Amino acid sequence: MIRPYICSRCSTRRLFTSSARRRLQETPNPTETISVPKSPPPSSGYAQLHSRRLISLYGPDAPSFLQGLTTANILFPPSASSQNSSSKTSSSLANPLSGFYSAFLNAQGRILHDVFIYPAASIASIRESTHDTSSYLVECDASELDSLYSLLKKYKLRAKVNLRRMDPEEWTIWSVWDDTVYSELGPIQGPSEFSSKSSNIYLSASDNRAPGFGYRLLLPYFRHPSGLPRQKEDLTHPLIPTTTEQREVREQTYHLRRILRGIAEGQANEGTTATGGFVKGQSLPLESNLDYMGALDFRKGCYVGQELTIRTYHTGVVRKRILPVILYEGKGTDESEIAEPLALEFKPEEAQEYGGALPNLAADIERIDADGKVKAQGKWLGGIGNVGLALCRLSAMTGEASQGQTFKVTNQAGKDFRVKAFVPSWFEEKAEALQLKR
Repeated sequence: MIRPYICSRCSTRRLFTSSARRRLQETPNPTETISVPKSPPPSSGYAQLHSRRLISLYGPDAPSFLQGLTTANILFPPSASSQNSSSKTSSSLANPLSGFYSAFLNAQGRILHDVFIYPAASIASIRESTHDTSSYLVECDASELDSLYSLLKKYKLRAKVNLRRMDPEEWTIWSVWDDTVYSELGPIQGPSEFSSKSSNIYLSASDNRAPGFGYRLLLPYFRHPSGLPRQKEDLTHPLIPTTTEQREVREQTYHLRRILRGIAEGQANEGTTATGGFVKGQSLPLESNLDYMGALDFRKGCYVGQELTIRTYHTGVVRKRILPVILYEGKGTDESEIAEPLALEFKPEEAQEYGGALPNLAADIERIDADGKVKAQGKWLGGIGNVGLALCRLSAMTGEASQGQTFKVTNQAGKDFRVKAFVPSWFEEKAEALQLKR
């Protein structure tokens, strides 16, 4: 009996297990509201990110095409610089082993999309020709997949680049972390250390947006992080830490974890609810901490939106930053004043109460002066329960200037919440590192 030919991409999609089919049926809609977590994030775990999607980009001109559009240096990305500092050959620069964080800006230097870019030259199933040795997977916000795809098509012109929106059934996106193992994550090997069998292929990126935040993993849909090898001799770090019992958690727990670290992710339009992301087309890269999170290369050539970004960087003046904030009631049931929180802490009991009553994206955070006057000092960017992210004026909402001041934000129903901003401990370390590079 002669079996019909099946291409590698289709064969990959056929290799579903019963558990994989079940995960597809249980996959929530990224636009639906997920219940507030009932406890703080565990110290180790992994979560599938249904709110993220992938675009396949491949062809001879793929590296130069992305180089002119993204804020990171595609030809010499962070993952390549750390592994190839002594031997900087053209092949090693164009095809680093692991992914990295980056962004797409508009011509005015505002953030359109925050992305992870994964070099994927060794995975034949994502491209249509074996001759397309330069290929990438671009991870973006699921709600913005069509928008990013249209943006890439707009700039394609005559470049020898092919684009394809990846089906959610082809690859899954995971965040993996273990606070007991990693403090500052280095790069890990890509798919090259595994055999060419589709069941052993994965892509990865060190998620160094905040120190020790974890890893990004891209897996074929029929694979699960628990089924990957737990340690390889040639890995800088074990892929799945062996020191603790990791368990799978819901995506909302991942979002809560990044909010507590001060990491914004994803785009939303002003006036909508969000889970700690950027205001599309309005957020500036440095105010959004893209410099601290490693998405900006200030020494690469021109790219869309570079002029304003590099000018702001060289002036050295950033008056606002995205910071984690906590919401709390201004007065108790007996109308007595409630002391402001001393630490950024997720409180499940308050989170359940606040969960359905959070302010809209870009709602003003106002300072209440002693004479009763109010003045906007920040913008609410979304949150989970009693914690969230906000764009804060540093001179007003941080340091000694904020002592004794009262800040509030109002939700859709007209209810006021007090707001307290916190500066993450890793901000100072990142600021000093950038200062040394000037």
